[in-house]
Amino acid sequence: MVLIIQKKYTIIIVSIVIVLLLIYWVYHSINEPEIWVGESNEGWVVHYEYTYGSKDTWEVTIFWRGEGDVTLHEAKLVRGGSFNNTRELNHEFSSGFSSVFSGGSSREFLTRAGAASHEEEYTFYLNWSNDEGTYEDEIKLKPRTRYFIPFH
Repeated sequence: MVLIIQKKYTIIIVSIVIVLLLIYWVYHSINEPEIWVGESNEGWVVHYEYTYGSKDTWEVTIFWRGEGDVTLHEAKLVRGGSFNNTRELNHEFSSGFSSVFSGGSSREFLTRAGAASHEEEYTFYLNWSNDEGTYEDEIKLKPRTRYFIPFH
């Protein structure tokens, strides 16, 4: 009888600890900087997120979700304004280089462009080409809260 009661208490205590850990994990994740995400109609996806290695270092990850091989010629992250009339150019990732993307591939770029703010508009500009021609994409980034970020 005593063993059954001890087993029940152990299960209850372990369950409470697990629930408390999950609540803390969600709380911790919500209070971390948001990830900024944007997508183009042509198949590009961009993530702008905080990296936990160095202070004020953010990472841009560019994904190619389209079909076939494409070549990325230029990529720019702009805070506010437009490509030709920017208040501030945050970072130019690719001046004078080409990077080939296959379907489903991605590239990462680090920047010290600073933390993203809800008061600003963030736009990512891509200049790329495939066998059919050269294109420019303008991708608006929007904040997204993450609920389960790994601990660092």
